[in-house]
Amino acid sequence: MSASCQLQLHGEIKEVEDGKLKMEKIRELDMINIVPELPKGCKPLPHQVAGHRYGKGRLGIGMLQHNDGSIMKPLQPPPRGTKEQHFYEHAFDEECTDPILITLRPFLPRLLDVWCPSADVTNQSPPSYSYLKLEDVCRRFRNPSILDIKIGRVSYDPNADEQKRMVEISKYPPLQQIGFQLLGMRISGMSSNEATFYDKHYGRSLSKEGIVDGLNLYLSGNKSWKKYIVKSFIHRLELILNWFESQSRFQFYASSLLMIYEGESPDQSSSSDSDENSQTAALPSSVPQQSDSSYLSTVKKLLKMTTNDVTSSDTNGEKQAEQRPLTTVTTTTTGGGGNPESGYSSEAESKKAKNDAIQRKFVASLSRKIEESVTGKHRSCYPDIVDVRMIDFAHVYEEEKTDENYIYGLRNLIEYFRRILKQL
Repeated sequence: MSASCQLQLHGEIKEVEDGKLKMEKIRELDMINIVPELPKGCKPLPHQVAGHRYGKGRLGIGMLQHNDGSIMKPLQPPPRGTKEQHFYEHAFDEECTDPILITLRPFLPRLLDVWCPSADVTNQSPPSYSYLKLEDVCRRFRNPSILDIKIGRVSYDPNADEQKRMVEISKYPPLQQIGFQLLGMRISGMSSNEATFYDKHYGRSLSKEGIVDGLNLYLSGNKSWKKYIVKSFIHRLELILNWFESQSRFQFYASSLLMIYEGESPDQSSSSDSDENSQTAALPSSVPQQSDSSYLSTVKKLLKMTTNDVTSSDTNGEKQAEQRPLTTVTTTTTGGGGNPESGYSSEAESKKAKNDAIQRKFVASLSRKIEESVTGKHRSCYPDIVDVRMIDFAHVYEEEKTDENYIYGLRNLIEYFRRILKQL
């Protein structure tokens, strides 16, 4: 006799046929009420605005905060978790000399360590996960307003099947035009204990025309300094855009930008509409007064570390790099006396020469763009009143082409902030 019933599972009705669940439903059922043990000295991240939350969802894993102030990000099951770990490790390898990765470091949370659970966990214990121990970029802010924005009009990676692609597209159809989506935000109140949170459902409710309203809502946490905050955001986003327009190695899918600014405080009464000198004097004491040029000089120092072929004064560097011929080695075999390893050696040398040329071109291009950024258009913005970092690298692929998907979304985001700036 065939039996059929229904089971309430994570708020959804699941069909049970012949007293059995499909294997994937069994696995999901097994995970109910099983929460991974918190690593020692950790607690759920209080200012998390998007992503998996501890104790929620199918796996129960989520972002944590360590007692030392760092962030513990759980690694997803392979291959996604492995891919993200390797990306961070390569980017922050002390022996790394790759200019493409070195110049990306200022835009990433710093990797502090990789934490793995002890090997003597019993079978009765909840499942344990490894964690990336990362810098908490919000820590220096007294009362941060935080926004998580997923960048790119395509949110699935090249390995996604048709079903996965359709699911991702259906989550937020306007993404194809907008090129980014608001995943979650924390808007600070007048004290560090006051904040309003908005999740991904709010972000997905925004049409193309409503994005400005969503960004203005996020910026409402510090109306006195709104103009400075918007200017500084544009400045930081343009620096990241410079990097993407110069590199042609990495493709970032389903990656986000974490945007942070200092919330308003009771003693903060000056408006960013006043003249520039009074603005400088009226900056809150908690905000470091660092000019944009000093921030740019940090990036340029990284550039100088990578090569002696291109300097900041070489305005024609990009053209020279493009014209510099690649070293090619040809191998001929005569009378059977050829070196059997010569073909491999030639191929390796050619590959190295090609890679060197790509790096020279990247350094020259980014150097030129950085020089152009030192113009007076950012003179009156204060980058340290805000921070912008790239996060989420479980879907980063190496492919020799420009990342047009990410660039499209980033350019659009900058344009939306420019529209807001015009209204201030």
